[in-house]
Amino acid sequence: RSMPEKPPHVLILTSDEHAARVMGCLGDPVVRTPNLDRLASRGVLFERAYCNNPVCVPGRYSILTGRLPREIGSLYYGQGLSPTTWTYPKHFARAGYQTTCVGKMHFMGLEQMHGWMFRPFGDMENLDHAKAPGFAGDPYAGTAPRRPTLVDHVRGARAGMDGFIVFDESVTREARNVLLDYFRSIILPIYSPDRPLMLQVSWKTPHWPFVAPPEYFNYYLGRVTPPDIPPPPPEKQHPYMAGRNKRDQNTEEEILRARAAYWGLVQYLDRQVGMVLETLDELGVLDEFLIFYHSDHGEMAGNFGAWDKGCMHEDAVRVPFIASWPRRIPQGARISENVSMLDLFPTLCDYCGLEAPDGLRGDSLRPLIEGDSRRFAERTVLAEYYPGGYRGGDAPDCKPVMMALRGHTKLVTYPSPDHPAQLFDLDADPKELDSCAEDADCASIRAELQREIDALPEPFMWDEQAESDRQTVQT
Repeated sequence: RSMPEKPPHVLILTSDEHAARVMGCLGDPVVRTPNLDRLASRGVLFERAYCNNPVCVPGRYSILTGRLPREIGSLYYGQGLSPTTWTYPKHFARAGYQTTCVGKMHFMGLEQMHGWMFRPFGDMENLDHAKAPGFAGDPYAGTAPRRPTLVDHVRGARAGMDGFIVFDESVTREARNVLLDYFRSIILPIYSPDRPLMLQVSWKTPHWPFVAPPEYFNYYLGRVTPPDIPPPPPEKQHPYMAGRNKRDQNTEEEILRARAAYWGLVQYLDRQVGMVLETLDELGVLDEFLIFYHSDHGEMAGNFGAWDKGCMHEDAVRVPFIASWPRRIPQGARISENVSMLDLFPTLCDYCGLEAPDGLRGDSLRPLIEGDSRRFAERTVLAEYYPGGYRGGDAPDCKPVMMALRGHTKLVTYPSPDHPAQLFDLDADPKELDSCAEDADCASIRAELQREIDALPEPFMWDEQAESDRQTVQT
């Protein structure tokens, strides 16, 4: 496919831990997200978009590469990605785009670029985790202090201007600088104005700690409601979720305060998105950008007694996803077919006139956006999560919790023999309280979805530690 006359600039707006339903345009009656709502009205809102791994690091690498974590070797939170892996920033840099990233990519290990030509601000938090892999001869491995638990974070919810807010102030400021520099050369002619820009702006909010700016925290404190999915009674509670249920460890007041902070952080994030879009408006280039907004995964926010992510319930795996480019994408459309973050890479290629590389798992969403939903109605969306945690011991547990979703039917399987598979009908049971995995009339769809999971390649882990040791031996 040949390059269009003038390919669009690309802007990818990324948040961390934004549960899809906490957004005005997706029906939340309390949250104020005017900028995201406006972006959705200028484009397409995907009502059922899913991440492919509900934890930051492998989930983000999965989006970056368009492949499942098992195919790229990053399974757990602390794991890096081989520098030889192909990514969309590499693909676009090769095609002449100036690829720039501001903010949190959550790259682990030594390789901190992965195809971004410029990273004016962000990251380098890969070595401050007590359990992140140390490298050959690293005298500081494992010396970081204990971090607060989620129960501590819920207990400590409050108004304030710390947490990740300070980081995000810098993200927004640097994103503005990049745009002003590209279009007006305010610093030095770093950018070549005849080459298109791919800019990813990635914020840490609304990820915990539950500390929100005072005006937002106080606004939501009397307005948020308790979690609307309480933990099921003990005899009906799934053992995997029972292990994540922290409800009894926090008071009702603490839970409401944490939810007020979370809703406040979503509004704070919305304001940051607005400031970047306002910069495009000031520069008169808003319509020249193909824009995506998405999050890396959701947040349980107290539902099922759980916080954080790391499970396959809707609040953890469903993410907000918006696409906007008024020149090519219809405005104000809503799409109810299931899509996944694996679709971002091929969709970027399609709208920018690039051939997608081989081996991508997703599909370009352009046909769906343009009204052809045939292949999407029956497509299965897959997600995987490796609960083994950090690389512990000599043989980490490589077996994942798996999700296979087709239409409104979701199968969730677990590596532990004590954890039965679950099958949910999301139309009839949107809160996912009643598994129909053992129902005879669900046997055939369950078997079909199981076959999709069984057909996946075996997971592998890329070992940066071994690579580091090998280099040490050589020197």
